[in-house]
Amino acid sequence: MFKFSIHRVISLALALVLALVLVASFGNLGGATAAGETDLGNAIAIQNANTGSLMAIDGVIGTGVGRGGGGGHVILALTTDAGVRGIPGAVGDVIVRPTATGNW
Repeated sequence: MFKFSIHRVISLALALVLALVLVASFGNLGGATAAGETDLGNAIAIQNANTGSLMAIDGVIGTGVGRGGGGGHVILALTTDAGVRGIPGAVGDVIVRPTATGNW
């Protein structure tokens, strides 16, 4: 029979929880899981290459990168309100998701 101290059981449980959180947070850094989503590095590169053209659209006040519904990454077009027009649905092969943030 194995004997475990309560301290060891708690330590193992915390390590397991931490491992699960890390896998959930970073499990998809290597590739997209849905069409139009991509890995983090590619999303940042495409965001950087297209920030100027996105910022030229009236009402776009910033850009960012966020998680898509499929677990990959998308480009965020941060806008003054939800009604901003002229934002492309994608740049390159990556989805652009308008995100109303209001004026900062």
